[in-house]
Amino acid sequence: MSCKVILASNLTNTQFIDGMVDAHKYEYRVVAVSKHQQSHYSKPVITQAGWIAVPGRIEAEMAAEIKGADVSMWTADESGKYTLTGDGGISKEGRFTYQLDVAKAGSYRLHYRVSSPRDTKGVAVIVNDIPVATDTFSQTGGYRIWQTQLGSQVHLKKGKNTLTLKSLDNNWKLNWLAVLQ
Repeated sequence: MSCKVILASNLTNTQFIDGMVDAHKYEYRVVAVSKHQQSHYSKPVITQAGWIAVPGRIEAEMAAEIKGADVSMWTADESGKYTLTGDGGISKEGRFTYQLDVAKAGSYRLHYRVSSPRDTKGVAVIVNDIPVATDTFSQTGGYRIWQTQLGSQVHLKKGKNTLTLKSLDNNWKLNWLAVLQ
């Protein structure tokens, strides 16, 4: 996952605190620039992703682990900032793990905000390392046309849970998902 943004410039201190962090996983690198010359980038400092309160809506890029997709800094969808995408959409090898902090044990319905030019095999849904369902996605009319599609009911225990979505096909994009009772 990669969204490159310059957070600060003209610093004179040896410390920097990013005041805009949330449950995302962040990677920071430092580079010195002087008179059009640039140093090598530092080794990355990577934060741990936070736990996301459920029930609620989860931005796709808030996954603790993202494989087989890129984070796009632009979306045609009016209901989100970033999307998970890639060349030809999310890859067949895509895998996204979300760390959920569930308020109350019970049955929760998954909702997906997706775009796709064709019907896809969707995702395998894995809760706490146990495969529990498969959700397919219907074509939306293209990558710029977004729809909210209903997914499976899953049981979540109170407290810490992981939800992994394993892509079973390519040619789709994910803006957000909701985990609702």
